[in-house]
Amino acid sequence: MLAALQSKVEVFAATARGAAPVCPQCGRPMRCQDTREVSWLARCGCLHAAVSRYRCPPCRYACRPLLDLLGVEPGRISGAPARLLALLATVAPYPLAARLAGLLLGVSISPMGIWRVAQRLGEAAAHRTDALSRYHADSRSIGAPTQTAPAAVVLGVDGACSCAVVKFWISGTRMRYDEYLRMGYGIGSGAVESAHKQVVHARFRQAGMRWSEAGARRLLALRLLLLNQDWALLDRLRMVSLA
Repeated sequence: MLAALQSKVEVFAATARGAAPVCPQCGRPMRCQDTREVSWLARCGCLHAAVSRYRCPPCRYACRPLLDLLGVEPGRISGAPARLLALLATVAPYPLAARLAGLLLGVSISPMGIWRVAQRLGEAAAHRTDALSRYHADSRSIGAPTQTAPAAVVLGVDGACSCAVVKFWISGTRMRYDEYLRMGYGIGSGAVESAHKQVVHARFRQAGMRWSEAGARRLLALRLLLLNQDWALLDRLRMVSLA
């Protein structure tokens, strides 16, 4: 399997080694600076390829298009194993996820290694979520098809929980529950509270956990993909290289 995959990588690299890329900043053709052999870890073993680095002299923008097309990073776990490790990080703390990786996948990795994989894929998932939000917020965007729309949509609101996932502030800091009741809307917050527990608390509020804003945003994006049964979408997203 490793030999077959390596052969496919070489064929893909040969076909992608043609025309020089165009600088995304100024639109000028970029120059090839050098070509080096790089390797990365896939599920079946270590793969390698000769990768050219291009640079735009006016903008000083540099890139390696082949690695972007393959969605891999030199010397790091990429592809299917990275997504499996991110899946473990989405449901379990990083130390436990590292232990599970050894037991279930036969991969020896540190908790920090699990964290790095989750951060890179989480940033890709967060970019997708942000792009969707901008798309639907733009009145010029094409609406979703209505043929498969559900017969009813239930919206749960919660105006009191300090860590609410969905929070609506109406008339300052109070919800108009009397108006909602007259209109026949439900005012119970049980569904929203359950969402807090399933989406956030079950993973983010365990003993001793501390989160940065960026780290929580990335892991939350992965957790939403999982709970919404959209994890397969992660295969279409390219891993984001983080400094």
